[in-house]
Amino acid sequence: GEVSHVLLQVGINDFDTSGLGMGIYQNNIPTDQMMGALGYIASNIVTAAERVRDTGRCHILIAATQDYILLPIVPEVLLQYNDPAGQERTHAAFVALNDMTRALAEIAGIDYFDFNQRMLAMLDAYSVDETALLIDGVRVELLQRGDSGQFGLLDDAYVHPGTVLSAFFANIYLAELNQRYGTAFPLLSNQEILAAAGLR
Repeated sequence: GEVSHVLLQVGINDFDTSGLGMGIYQNNIPTDQMMGALGYIASNIVTAAERVRDTGRCHILIAATQDYILLPIVPEVLLQYNDPAGQERTHAAFVALNDMTRALAEIAGIDYFDFNQRMLAMLDAYSVDETALLIDGVRVELLQRGDSGQFGLLDDAYVHPGTVLSAFFANIYLAELNQRYGTAFPLLSNQEILAAAGLR
């Protein structure tokens, strides 16, 4: 009973590590098979949220699964996924997944919000171009990975954000919780983000 609010954002690993995303990009998966897989992921997301809701102890909010075609923060996508038709197919699949999740959440009476548009707006506010963010004069690289604060993603085989992008995620989550539920979670300032990342 000590948790008052839960935010659930999952699905990207089901999409990416299974090979589903690459198969869609390369147009190797039949449409009915793709839609079945996306529906299965969406159903699992909402089922998990229902389990939290059914405790009767806290609010539960689903955030859209991250669309890394739309969000320009993954070096491999920016550099290698450069076929426009493949990009469009993959983006359309993310849209379909999130539309399915939204519809199932609505049926279940569970709150949902479009994380991707919020994150895109935040990135746009700080983008130098497709290569970097600029936060109070400090550059954060997007086309390279690294484990220091000056890189957007960690230097691993996954899409794990570094400190700066993690803070962006957190601020979007907290702002949505505050707006939706009347909470007053404080957001991280630019100075706090840079200090946490060892950049100030």
